[in-house]
Amino acid sequence: ANAADTMSSHAGWTEVTAYSESTREALTLGTVASQSVDNSASAAQFSINSDSTTIGGAFLTTNNTKGGTTGTLYGIAAFSGGDLVLNNGSTLDVTVTLTAASA
Repeated sequence: ANAADTMSSHAGWTEVTAYSESTREALTLGTVASQSVDNSASAAQFSINSDSTTIGGAFLTTNNTKGGTTGTLYGIAAFSGGDLVLNNGSTLDVTVTLTAASA
């Protein structure tokens, strides 16, 4: 990931579209507490539909078009446990925690 990345230009990574859902999963956040909020009650769930699919992280964008290159890229992060290699029939649940602080 690079701070200059956008949905139309991100040379260091590519979107994996080897999942059954027709659009990118929506982010459903819970209640803010101590300047933090997460989606642990409603994880983004992806049904993998290809063998040997390597996934290194996740990103957050305003565009739900699978493979789309428009919209605002809000953030990207590598998975804390490293890359995952998943096969057809696997399910990937993604949770995110967003934290903000005043300067």
